[in-house]
Amino acid sequence: MVKQNSWKAWLLASRPKTLTAACMPVASASALAWSDGKFKAD
Repeated sequence: MVKQNSWKAWLLASRPKTLTAACMPVASASALAWSDGKFKAD
């Protein structure tokens, strides 16, 4: 068992195994919008 509020608990809660799968659609869509000139970071 992992103690609450420990670094290990935070690391496990971030789900590092699936973090890439969650971020890639956002990153690729942002890259496509930027290359098309429609990306605004406002």
